[in-house]
Amino acid sequence: MITFISLLYKPPSNGQRFGVLSWTLAGIPAVVFNGGFDMGVTPVHDVKTASCLGFNEDVPLVNDLVLKSLNLITTPWVALINSDIIIQRDFLQQLSNIEKKHGGDIFLSCYRQDINISPLPNSLDEIFQKPYKTHQSRSGDIFISSKQRISDMATHMPDFIYGRMVWDNWIHLYFQNNGTPCFNASNVLRLRHIEHIRDEKNWPPPSVIHNYKLMGNNINKIIGIDKWPEP
Repeated sequence: MITFISLLYKPPSNGQRFGVLSWTLAGIPAVVFNGGFDMGVTPVHDVKTASCLGFNEDVPLVNDLVLKSLNLITTPWVALINSDIIIQRDFLQQLSNIEKKHGGDIFLSCYRQDINISPLPNSLDEIFQKPYKTHQSRSGDIFISSKQRISDMATHMPDFIYGRMVWDNWIHLYFQNNGTPCFNASNVLRLRHIEHIRDEKNWPPPSVIHNYKLMGNNINKIIGIDKWPEP
């Protein structure tokens, strides 16, 4: 029904391991940059990275990651998702319910639900039993649409560097502006995320400025998906 596209660190973080495990248990295949069959995902190769733009960072360009991954995907639905996002076991059933109601030519995004767990949990079920705080910013962690819509999006996307801010905002603006029915599925497709501390000493890397420049005047048009209807 759906295939995920994502990337992993080398080695994967604990949050990423929980994320990929949740996808596997939900029965969702994934095509992943830096992925391997030891993580239960299909690796995608020869993806352009920030280094081709002159940055000393082995991080993929979002558009090339998506387009190369689509060559390995046959499902009608595709999602670009951050690899430390943990999904519920009934994700496919919930997505199927949305499809029955609205069809497949739509766009879905969600706010994640942050949890603070120390020590790390023993099971995924424990993660969904913990209190959470909705990360209701203007960013996003999952982007779902038809394979054709995702392909069109990546074809039109500038050379944003993955994980370096505002590329997710660009995706929201793209789908909203091209007339695709857009839905905020945060209360239906629940996403958990284990909070972690960012290395502020080395943040932001130069590639962040690159992404902001690509946004241009659109930086003033960034939206929050809370304005979109629920599916």
